[in-house]
Amino acid sequence: MNDNSIEYAMIKGMNEILIARKLIAAIDVQALQEAFNHSEVERYEEFLLDEEVVVKADLLNVLEKYYQMPAVDVVGMLLDHDLVIKFPKDVMLRMGFVPYQQDGDILQVIAARPHDAELLAVIGESVSYDVVFMVGFYRDICDAVKEFYDSSIASFIGDDVEEEEEELDDEVIDEL
Repeated sequence: MNDNSIEYAMIKGMNEILIARKLIAAIDVQALQEAFNHSEVERYEEFLLDEEVVVKADLLNVLEKYYQMPAVDVVGMLLDHDLVIKFPKDVMLRMGFVPYQQDGDILQVIAARPHDAELLAVIGESVSYDVVFMVGFYRDICDAVKEFYDSSIASFIGDDVEEEEEELDDEVIDEL
């Protein structure tokens, strides 16, 4: 099964859930599919959000039903520093995942495509926990990872500046 057929199956499954929950009409599926195919958005769920076809909470519920696992909105979530630094930033961005919580030997991971056959192996290159997946939006996961690293860098730079200022203050006091 290639990536296109997997993506098609996911879109079809999501549309069935959207129709069953009366979030879209069956008559609109073909037009939505064509509009998505002509858009520059790579992921169907993000296309649905961008086009305001469904609201985020409803779409998270659809993903939860489709993947048969909890869906998590990572926006505004504080990430566990010790967990996140176990994984290369570029890998988390490319694969669309972020570690969420650890409980003993179990690591909970939020992933945009939790059924991706490659994902478990990629995570296993960095840690040896048993992994339990949850699903989230790719864009939000990537934003959270970027924000984590940006704020981490800023805090390290801020710490360095404070240390340098303290050292200068100490030198001035010593000179007096």
